[in-house]
This record gives sequence, structure tokens and C-alpha cells, in this order.
Amino acid sequence: MKFGLPKIKLNKDINILLISILVLHIASYIVNPILPVIFKSEKGLSASHIGLIIGAGSLAFQGGSILGGLLSDRTGRKTTMVIGSLAQAFGLFGYSMLNNISMLLTSSIIIGIGSGMYAPTAKAAIASLASDSSEVRTTAFSLRGIAANIGVCIAGILIFFLSKLSSNITFYVSTGVYIALAGYTWIFLPKDCGESDCPIIPPNSYLQIFKNKSFMIFSIISLFTWIIYSLLSLLLPLRGEAILANGKLVGTIWTITSVIVIVAQGFISKYILQKVNPLTAIFFGVLFFGGGIFMIGLSYNFVVLTLSSVIFLVGEMLMLPTTDSLTSQLAHPELIGAYFSIANLISGLGTAIGNFAGGRIVTAYGIKNNLTPWFIFLIASVIVAVLVLFTKRMPSIKNAVSSQK
Repeated sequence: MKFGLPKIKLNKDINILLISILVLHIASYIVNPILPVIFKSEKGLSASHIGLIIGAGSLAFQGGSILGGLLSDRTGRKTTMVIGSLAQAFGLFGYSMLNNISMLLTSSIIIGIGSGMYAPTAKAAIASLASDSSEVRTTAFSLRGIAANIGVCIAGILIFFLSKLSSNITFYVSTGVYIALAGYTWIFLPKDCGESDCPIIPPNSYLQIFKNKSFMIFSIISLFTWIIYSLLSLLLPLRGEAILANGKLVGTIWTITSVIVIVAQGFISKYILQKVNPLTAIFFGVLFFGGGIFMIGLSYNFVVLTLSSVIFLVGEMLMLPTTDSLTSQLAHPELIGAYFSIANLISGLGTAIGNFAGGRIVTAYGIKNNLTPWFIFLIASVIVAVLVLFTKRMPSIKNAVSSQK
């Protein structure tokens, strides 16, 4: 038993990819949890401008996903992942050097493109290498989530030590980790992404995906779940900055929640996710998102803010592995890379909409002393959860999920 998961021997290259996911999240979460705080307190941006900049990066993530899919066809996944990590390093360095909105937008777009190139390529590689059985696939994606949260946990510890220093130091450290990630990927990941060659995906493959009715329905509902999920990264730092003496301490909350994921994700995967309908797991996940976000709006100190994040975290542990696993189940095996590119386009679009809308709502009603925005977020979460439940009962989805058991 490992992290509560069945003891399954994974391909060596999956372990290499899991380590790369860990390092990727160290680099990303040194900055992401406190980025809205830095933008507001040190660069003087409004909540709507912060949402615009972060949302632009999320939209760029979609373009990076397409670019990564096309590039990996020609140069392989390793080269694509190296370029993606270097692009993120370059964009973060730009954050340290720039202050005006247009240039910060440019840096965010570069980071989004790099992230879009790296993330779906790594997921597709894991899905391809863990295709032996649904049990192996579920275990691999659960371990991916655990590796990601170990990285987030390490990043949170680094934030604790970096929080009293200039934000530029934080950007420099993150840039250095991304460069190290590029080196690690280039040295240790085989060019063919394992024992089999990376599949060559013809351009018309994307058109064939649109004929997969079950996947398209799932993609539409995923768009709404990602909109709700994306709100945490914007609202938690802004609320923390409003009620805490040092808003950068929000990074510590990510450390605490990551430790919980490391301990609990495997057990949730084994005793819940492998026993219930995937859409049932997503339904409850979205409800936990809504409850956690609403509690953030009621938070008045660090303890309550952390408890709110833990409530949200339960939803994350239910949704994220399920979404990745279900994507791989609904995909045609020979087009797994293309399917994950589309899935990441959806997540990027949902994240962008969430950040744009969340920033506008907070600007209109305020982040403090007004419950209106938090009721809006809660009601939106309940509506999305009901849509998930409705989708679960659609014959095409019901048949597709049943055939995968």
C-alpha cells in the first residue's frame, strides 16, 4: 500500500514524469498563491486588473496547448516540455522587471503559453504509459496529484522564508526552478516518452474528437466546473490580504492543504473515486468548492481562512483525478495527446472566465464587509453542481461511463 493506493509497479518513465510534476509545482506555487497580493500591494493594481492579467494567462494556456500538441508531433514530448518550462521562466523574470499593465499582460501570456505546452503534454505521457488498466491509470493520476501537492507543500515552505523579502527575489527563485526543470526534463526523460514512440497526431484528428459526443458533453460541463475551481486562486489571496497583517502568509495555507492531499488523496481515490460514478464525484466536488469559497468570504482570521481552504480542498481531491482519468477513458487511445490538448483548452478557458468574472464581481462589491459576491459564487456553484447531476443522467454519458467499468 502506497499513500493508501494499491501497490502497483509503475513504469520508470512515469516516475520521472511524477518528479517533473513535483518540480513544476514548486516553481509555480512559489509565486501563484501570492501573485494577486504582489500585484495589489506592490504594483498597485485593482482586483479587476489582477483578474484581467491572470485571466489572460489562462487564455494563453489554450494557445500553448495547441502549440504544444503540434510541436510534440514534430519534435517529441521532451522538447515540447523543455520549451514550455523555459517560456514560463522567461515570463516570471518579466514579472520582476515590469510594472505597467500591458507588459505584465505580456508576461502572463508567455507564462500561459509555456504552461499550456508543458501540462497537457505531461498528462498525455502519463496516460499513455499507464494504459495497462483502469486501476493503473487511476493510481498514476492519483500519484500525480500527490506529487503536485508535495511540490506545493515545498513551495509553501519557501514562501514562508521568502515572504519578508522583495517580491523580485521570489520571482528569481521561481525562474531558477523552472530552468532546473527544463534541465531535468532534457536529461532524464527519453525522447520517445517511454518504450513506445510518441504518436504523430494529424491535424484532422481534432475534428474527429468533436464527433465524440460523450467527450464533447463532458467537455462542456467541465468548462463550468473549471470556472468555479479557478476562483480559489484569485479570491483566497485577495481575502487574505484584506484580513491578515501579512497577506503573503496565504502561501502557508497552500502548504497545509498540500500536506492533507498527500495524506488523504490515495485513500479518497481508493475508497471513494474507484467506487462511485465519476460524475457523482464531480457533483460533490463542485458543492465543496462552493462551500469553501463561501466560507472564505466569512473568514476573519488565519484559522478560519485555512478551514475554508480545506473544505474547498475536499472538492479538489474529488474532482481533479476524476477529470483526468475520465478524459483518458473517453479518448481514443491513438489520439490521447489530442484529447488532453482539448481538455486543457477547456480548463484554460474556464480558468480565464473564472478569473475575469471573479475579478469584476470583487471590484463591484468589494472583498470585505459585503456578502453579496460570496452568495453569487455559492449560487453559481450549486447551479453547476445541478448541471453535473443532469449530465450524469444523459444516456450517451451513462453508457460511456458504464462501458469503462
